[in-house]
Amino acid sequence: ATYYPACKGKVERLPRTLKTSLKAHNNLSWIDTLPTVLLGLRTAIQEDNNHSIAQIVYGESLRLPGEFFSEPSIRTASEGFANNLQKQMETVGPRTTRRNSSRHIFVHKDLENCSHVFQRIDRVKKQLESPYEGPFPVIERQDKYFTINIKGKHVNVLLDRLKPAYILAEDNPKGTTTDHKLQASDNKPDLTQKQSRTGRTIRLPVRFKD
Repeated sequence: ATYYPACKGKVERLPRTLKTSLKAHNNLSWIDTLPTVLLGLRTAIQEDNNHSIAQIVYGESLRLPGEFFSEPSIRTASEGFANNLQKQMETVGPRTTRRNSSRHIFVHKDLENCSHVFQRIDRVKKQLESPYEGPFPVIERQDKYFTINIKGKHVNVLLDRLKPAYILAEDNPKGTTTDHKLQASDNKPDLTQKQSRTGRTIRLPVRFKD
């Protein structure tokens, strides 16, 4: 007699089925075989309801280990695959590196012979502040940088931060006047004696004679 008539003896027959399945594996360590046997019993379709135990409990069937990996549609021999891979890797060669930055640095040609230069300000500038500071005298010239005098200190500055400073030549010393200027001032025409088209002499007011 069954203890649970609603189960139709399935509860009592399960230990028998489990024991028979363990014996069928012919393994001395039944603990190692138990997970495989239980997985088979839970995924087996029952004849009376056409459903497995997993489908009744979880609503879907369990995925067996053999279903995790699908066989490829095209079978390739391991030796042929290795040979093809080797030939493919032989055709792959290292590519030459290239310079991604194509920025051209402008260097003024007058930097070669100028006596003073302006230095670009690379920091964050204030409002209405000039982008360059200087001029500073050039102490020494190199291929990539100049040595300039900034407030009594010799500082090396790259060429891309410099631009030439054009300084006017000094005039004659104060207190000296050339003869040409004196002669030009003596030959200055008298603007007070002008005549009109009719021949009349134009006399300017006194306030315009100075």
